[in-house]
Amino acid sequence: MVSNSMRTSSHHSFSKAVGAAFFVFSLVSFSSALDFEKDVFPILEANCLDCHDGETLKGGIGLDSFYHATRPTDAGEALFVAGKPEESVLLHVVEEADPEKRMPPKGDPLSKKEIETLKHWIEAGAVWPDDGWRPPVHWSFLPPEKSALPEEGAKMLEGRSPNEIDHFIAARLAGEGLSLNPEAEPARLIRRAYLDLIGLPPTPAQVGDFLEDPSLANYGRIVDELLASPAFGEKWAVQWLDLARYADSEGYQRDAPRTMWPWRDWVIEALNSDMPFDRFSIEQLAGDLLPEPTESQIVATGFHRNSPMNLEAGTDPREDHYKRNVDRTNTTGTIWLGLTVGCAQCHNHKYDPLSAKEYYELYAFFNNTPMESKQQGEKMGMSGMVHIGPTLKVGKGKIDKANEAAAEKEFENLLGEIRDDILARVELKIADHPKGRESLPEDVRKILDSKKEMNLTQCRTVSKKLIPKDADMSRRLDEAGIQNSRLSEIRKKETRVMEEMEKPRDTFIAKRGDFLSKGNQVSPATPASLHRFSGELPRNRLGLAKWLVDPSNPLVGRTFINRLWIEVFGQGLVTTPEDFGTQGELPTHPELLDWLAVAFIEDDQWSLKKALRRIALSTTYRQSITINKAYSEVDPRNQLLWRHPGHRLGAEVIRDQALAIGGLLSEKQFGVNVRPYQPATFWRKTAGASETYYIPSTGEDAYRRGVYTLWRRNAHYPSFANFDAPDRSACVVQRDISNTPLQSLTLLNDPVYVEIADAFANRISLEGGETIEDRIDWAFRTALARNPRESELQLLHSAFTSVLGESQSEEKAYREIATILLNLHETITRG
Repeated sequence: MVSNSMRTSSHHSFSKAVGAAFFVFSLVSFSSALDFEKDVFPILEANCLDCHDGETLKGGIGLDSFYHATRPTDAGEALFVAGKPEESVLLHVVEEADPEKRMPPKGDPLSKKEIETLKHWIEAGAVWPDDGWRPPVHWSFLPPEKSALPEEGAKMLEGRSPNEIDHFIAARLAGEGLSLNPEAEPARLIRRAYLDLIGLPPTPAQVGDFLEDPSLANYGRIVDELLASPAFGEKWAVQWLDLARYADSEGYQRDAPRTMWPWRDWVIEALNSDMPFDRFSIEQLAGDLLPEPTESQIVATGFHRNSPMNLEAGTDPREDHYKRNVDRTNTTGTIWLGLTVGCAQCHNHKYDPLSAKEYYELYAFFNNTPMESKQQGEKMGMSGMVHIGPTLKVGKGKIDKANEAAAEKEFENLLGEIRDDILARVELKIADHPKGRESLPEDVRKILDSKKEMNLTQCRTVSKKLIPKDADMSRRLDEAGIQNSRLSEIRKKETRVMEEMEKPRDTFIAKRGDFLSKGNQVSPATPASLHRFSGELPRNRLGLAKWLVDPSNPLVGRTFINRLWIEVFGQGLVTTPEDFGTQGELPTHPELLDWLAVAFIEDDQWSLKKALRRIALSTTYRQSITINKAYSEVDPRNQLLWRHPGHRLGAEVIRDQALAIGGLLSEKQFGVNVRPYQPATFWRKTAGASETYYIPSTGEDAYRRGVYTLWRRNAHYPSFANFDAPDRSACVVQRDISNTPLQSLTLLNDPVYVEIADAFANRISLEGGETIEDRIDWAFRTALARNPRESELQLLHSAFTSVLGESQSEEKAYREIATILLNLHETITRG
């Protein structure tokens, strides 16, 4: 129904400008011959509001208020254009002759008199009295404020060296009759900090040093050392790689390999240098558009080249280009706005103030890049495509010479073995044939007569002609081909980047999300419901990036701090981190979230390390994980943080920690992806057709940190997949956490973990001390940082004695201890 304010406004209504292309109002009173309240609105109320009120908004159309009526439709069109009945969708649909398309869809059509009334109303200027109604502004669209620290709960903080975070947490707890847990045991606390900040466990010696001086000052010093560690970027890059949907393959069915690891290295270096988040964002979104961009800034733009690419035969390059830009638009909205902007791809957002027109205005920022998967007639390698969009060959000064030398040696050794085997078989064939060498095909004779050693292509030719049905030789040649491709990738070091076209591409609304169904043309713009896009900013990706990290953006600080909170505490202050809109959850501590968001931008100057340090030094972070049954009944999910929430480690950290405990972890940084062990035939059953044989890395590369592991979308590393690592086909804000038998089977039976257990067992016997008791104690502290309880020592000693008695082998007995410790719930949990 029309509001009372609307009913009383007909005598003093005023005009409102909503844009030259939409409405043009003038300061005029209603004509005495046509009254909106008496003549126009009753038609809309009787025929339209069942489907087009402010809640239903079918087709994005609302006819209950001035606000909704002046919004574009799902197709981005104006419902009516003042003074132009012929351009007004409203008249078109009520005059439609086809009953399937006519409005209203049910009941009798509008009479000629009703249609004429609407037509004359539009001709007269389509004046709709503005009743002043607007949807309420959602909390996340309001600027965050740095409120004064609350005093409630101050008593529970006495003597605990609190910081600002603790005042907000304590105040909320006090309001519920709860209080903070005591501080965690020093050994548990230091292990927590190591795993959170660098993703690796402390050594027994490092724990021992802290136990000698477990003061807050010494703890703060250790936190600073960890923040400055090169391992910091390797740990914290993983969360950003999930957001950026980083992978080393294209995705889709073919899932061909791609070169993106220079961008991954850029992320690690940027995090280690504590690059401010605003600059971190601008360089990734638009580094190529900065004045005289450096090589590093161009490499950074690989962020949006992480989108999956469809290289299947028959793929429409225009459709794939559209899908990638949709992905870029949605990913940008998720990361920097925390909004489900993708809901507006096909129609106006049903819950948040974002129209389909505004969606494609955002999309237009990304639509000025060259086509990236243009098909050509000739095949090129395994991909079947020769054009993958702009790339950059990174300067020789950054080439990892050791990595290249190792890959070259690995390839040459393998090729040498194949070459010797083929030549030996050729000699046998010659010896067994009456014509001897003359029996060989001419092209084979030319290859053999050459003074140079056979290369890979020549080996393939000879093998195909003389031993075509040898499956083992075919497999080895395929393996050599993959190794050669890997070596070429290392030498080439060419990574994908973004590039702006000189002449902007026209952008149109895709009606209902169909890229072939063009609606109205749009230009780059940002949603009207958010902060203003400055007239000084260019209408390109650089302007968009600066708009996103403008301090007046109410969402960017909140979304960043919330993701940081998730990484540390396991759940966010907003438990729907991908949705800060009206359908998302409200913050558990809204004042704290806002205080931290403002402090991050204004005080910390966008510094991740400073924001993280504040959390790590808080009393809230330092408290124990002990469960209070009474408190659990009040707050079973611990959303109020009356205890520190332990949570399972991420997939990469579980493996990295195990490698460190076993003494196998390589500290080598950067470079082309590595391949931990998995069955050679794994890809044949799970991945695409572009590369089906898996070759594990050898030597030091087999023990590098998880962030460097090859990430194939259709078949990412099984150990990580079992511990909930995503395939990265799309932006992931927070990983799922499951508990399945596959995880136990992985830790017990995966050859990687079996090898780690063997290595750890060897360390126990060599480094643990003189007696069995000393060695078991050392093993426990190496795995868990803390000292074992007497009951735990007895259980481990019993297991050792049992295996020793059965096998008469200390080696097996120590392996049993190692396996038990690596498989404990506490070991794979950050408590």
